[in-house]
Amino acid sequence: MCTDWRQEFVLFSDALDVSMLVEAINNRKPEGASESTVLGPFHVADAPELPMKANIRLDEKGTPLRVHRRILDTDGNPISGAKIDVWQTNDDGFYDVQQTGIQPDFNLRGVLRTGDDGTYHFRGVKPNFYPITDDDPFKKLLAALGRHPYRPAHLHYIIETKEHDRLATHIVEPDDA
Repeated sequence: MCTDWRQEFVLFSDALDVSMLVEAINNRKPEGASESTVLGPFHVADAPELPMKANIRLDEKGTPLRVHRRILDTDGNPISGAKIDVWQTNDDGFYDVQQTGIQPDFNLRGVLRTGDDGTYHFRGVKPNFYPITDDDPFKKLLAALGRHPYRPAHLHYIIETKEHDRLATHIVEPDDA
């Protein structure tokens, strides 16, 4: 089922991990580098640049999350001044652009820069899993594959520096079933 607003082939490709395979083949990384992922439909350009330790949880809903991570090169050296564009869903599994007028603009989005030691800090919300479209005929495909319609809880990232290739990736909640 393909229409102007729905592309069943894209869902099919995602469910079979073909999209990720194509991404991995076309964006090979050196040993020890983070893998790139599909950017997805919910990235928004020009999110506000925020100071270190900023709170991107503008609506103050959901379980608070403190993110404190470090960006390193493949030799283990810290990357200073890296631009980090981060975005995530709210506690109900929706991005702000899916709930215009309900969530504040740029809720759970922001751009940060790493410090001299490669670290960055921000506050968000504990991510939650969310369903992809699972109506017919896609529901039948998922059932035939023995798959559920959920994406794992995750945070999206685009990391950019002048010295390194741009990286679109995500961090998945390791305890999400």
